[in-house]
Amino acid sequence: MKKIERQGWIRFIQTLGFGVIIALSLAYAMFRQRVSEKFIKLPAFDFPIFIGEIALAVCFVLFVWLLILRYKDGKLKPNWFFWGTFLFYGFWIVCMALTGYFKVGA
Repeated sequence: MKKIERQGWIRFIQTLGFGVIIALSLAYAMFRQRVSEKFIKLPAFDFPIFIGEIALAVCFVLFVWLLILRYKDGKLKPNWFFWGTFLFYGFWIVCMALTGYFKVGA
């Protein structure tokens, strides 16, 4: 992929992620509790998946895609403090979620 094409994709990903955050924030501001209580129920899971969680997952996927493109572009240098902190925080979130799941349930 050419560098100019990659720059276009980077700009698109940034705009899309920002758009998801702005749209969700605007919906929360306008409709408050009705938006926060909206969820989907998948047959594979016995718990609801809320809109905020879906937006968080979409933003995380976009973030990882952006990191990959920036790394290939040469703009992202390996920074072990950043990656260590990022991985530790992700590990901590997963551990806290699993602890709550096993103590309280879904």
